[in-house]
Amino acid sequence: MADIQEKEELTDQEEIKAPETDSKGEESVEDYFNPFAEAPEPTEEDKEIEEDIKEEKKVEEVSPDVKSELAEIKALNTATREVGKFVKEHPEFGDMSDDLIDLASKAGARGHSKPVEFAVRNVKSPSYWIDYGKNMAKQDIGEVAQNRVGGASMPKRDGGGTPDFKSMSIAEFNEYSRSISSNS
Repeated sequence: MADIQEKEELTDQEEIKAPETDSKGEESVEDYFNPFAEAPEPTEEDKEIEEDIKEEKKVEEVSPDVKSELAEIKALNTATREVGKFVKEHPEFGDMSDDLIDLASKAGARGHSKPVEFAVRNVKSPSYWIDYGKNMAKQDIGEVAQNRVGGASMPKRDGGGTPDFKSMSIAEFNEYSRSISSNS
């Protein structure tokens, strides 16, 4: 009950304050904002700012044709750099570099994630790539045959076959066994 009496005393003590007014009887704008009031006339400075904003918006507005052309130019520049790097690493594609740049730039403009790989796969027909793979395999087989990779485990001897162990002396046999163990 004591709480209720306290609250009543507090409300009695408070005075309701009206908004402060100027000497002319108008309310101060700093103390009170009326959202339904009519907006004041814009000043010259406000008009200039609005015009600057409109001009900036005009500059930012670009037609879709210009945007697509800019995207194509950007894709062409990117494709030229990437294809140049690719051709340095793979000189066998040097004669196709112009076609690669053209395909890669078109793929990049359309949003392809790996335009150079797309261009390499599509620069020639699948039959070309099959023939190219066959030729590379033939070259690799020729290199392997020349290097004797995967060849015999023992080199051929001058005598041709297995030596006659019965006619060897013990010193010759020990020397032969050491040479075999050191080669393997």
